[in-house]
Amino acid sequence: MDVLRKLEELVEGSEVWEITRHYRMHRYRHSDAQSQTVEVEMMFNHDSGWKIIATDTARGISASGPPHPDLKVVIATVRWQDLDAQAVPPQRSVDT
Repeated sequence: MDVLRKLEELVEGSEVWEITRHYRMHRYRHSDAQSQTVEVEMMFNHDSGWKIIATDTARGISASGPPHPDLKVVIATVRWQDLDAQAVPPQRSVDT
């Protein structure tokens, strides 16, 4: 934990989350009846509690919920349905 405190001290007001678990999940996507691979990161911060971010990197879509001290609450509040959304179009640079 000393490392996390030292990282937070580098920049005043910074917030550091420890990635405690990283999972790969295969889920059924309801929007188009396809399967998708989702990377799930479970994070912990001593001030905020737990946080989960689930990302479909192939489609550029993430789902998360608010941090909470109770991990069961965090799992229940992740907006998993966000992973059913349309893919995010790639960003293009604009020539001027």
